[in-house]
Amino acid sequence: IANTVTVSSAVPDLNLANNALSASTTVSADTTPADVQVALSGPAAGNLGVALTYSATVGNAGPGNATSATLTDALQPGMAFGSATASQGSCGFAAGAVTCDLGTMAPGAVATVTIVVVPTGDGGFTHRVNVSSAKSDPDTANNAAEIETEVR
Repeated sequence: IANTVTVSSAVPDLNLANNALSASTTVSADTTPADVQVALSGPAAGNLGVALTYSATVGNAGPGNATSATLTDALQPGMAFGSATASQGSCGFAAGAVTCDLGTMAPGAVATVTIVVVPTGDGGFTHRVNVSSAKSDPDTANNAAEIETEVR
């Protein structure tokens, strides 16, 4: 990127050589991949109407920064949203899904997301979370985690 600034005046200028200045900057995209991954812990069993708490641990195994790191959790029918908090970034709930924008995660960084749901139906439920980043991911096999919870 080149930028040139020029000045002028209605008054005669005795030194026109110093009326312009240029500067250049090289910009390149960071294409280093980032291996985002997630692990999930939570209850194997619960009771109807009693809050269940799940904890998702999101990490970046590198080698590059994970930009726009995001955790998503689409709640199954029979589960009502309680709350979602993240150790970095922010979480929201819309259209039946929790979305947590975790921002940029350096290699080796870890963020924790706590999700609370309340069962409104009984039976077996699969609680599944997914993570992604704007960077290419060399190992997408570790981008999802799930837990089966039996509600009585």
